Amino acid sequence: MKSSTFARLALFLPYLILIESVAYFIFYDISEKDSLIQTFNIVWNFLAIFWFIPYTILVIILLVRSKGKSFVEIKTIFRSAPIRMMYIALATYAVILIIGSIVNQDFFESAWRILSLAVAVSIPASLLLGYAFLGLSLLLHKLLLKIGVVRDGDSQQIAFEHQDSTA
Repeated sequence: MKSSTFARLALFLPYLILIESVAYFIFYDISEKDSLIQTFNIVWNFLAIFWFIPYTILVIILLVRSKGKSFVEIKTIFRSAPIRMMYIALATYAVILIIGSIVNQDFFESAWRILSLAVAVSIPASLLLGYAFLGLSLLLHKLLLKIGVVRDGDSQQIAFEHQDSTA
């Protein structure tokens, strides 16, 4: 697999963890024990309420922007993703509040507190979790590059372009 393909697939890592988290609660009895995995899954499912919609919007934007780019260019685009996620989260909840207020006049009175909480949780979580996943993805890339699962397509592409220019 090329590095650029891995980078684009790494965007789906939070969704895979969410699937694992939901499956954990489906297949395990949570009333029996309190473990670190159970606590992580509870927190992750709670945070998914706040990150799922804005992150999905961000993934779509990043997938479109990274199409046809080299791994170095994708890495540059993805490094600013947590900051973009912060702004997308803020805009998402503002749009929900505006549309909700237009559709139902009482929506603002009942929903502004919960949406304020969503903004207050989303902004630091976007930065913290965004850079954590970025670091994890880069670490996985280096590991998979060393064991040969991922190949560095950029150096091969540069060598191919160099051959074309000399011919």
